[in-house]
Amino acid sequence: MDSVIFYSKDLAKAKKFYLEIIGLDIDYEQEGKYLSLKIDGDSKLGIKFTREDREIPGAQTCILNPTTDIKTIYNQLKTHFNLKFNKELTELSYGIEFSILDTDGNKLIFLQIK
Repeated sequence: MDSVIFYSKDLAKAKKFYLEIIGLDIDYEQEGKYLSLKIDGDSKLGIKFTREDREIPGAQTCILNPTTDIKTIYNQLKTHFNLKFNKELTELSYGIEFSILDTDGNKLIFLQIK
């Protein structure tokens, strides 16, 4: 996978969320229009300011497979940030996951496969 694109109504707010809370780094930025963030290796998450009817903020989902212990990440996010959790930490037959919503309501699923 090369990249995933989320749509946003407020790029500045989304940028702060992904840099300060999620801990991603900027790959490329086109001020007020587009932000490309490094996820892992060569994969990227794009945040695009919505301009077209089909670009609906809050309608996208991205699954992240963290290299750090998922329970540690969950506890840090739960303790230090006032986030909207879409799904609490749950153990499933294939792994452990939880999900949060970003500033536009796009879903980030954190999944650690067993």
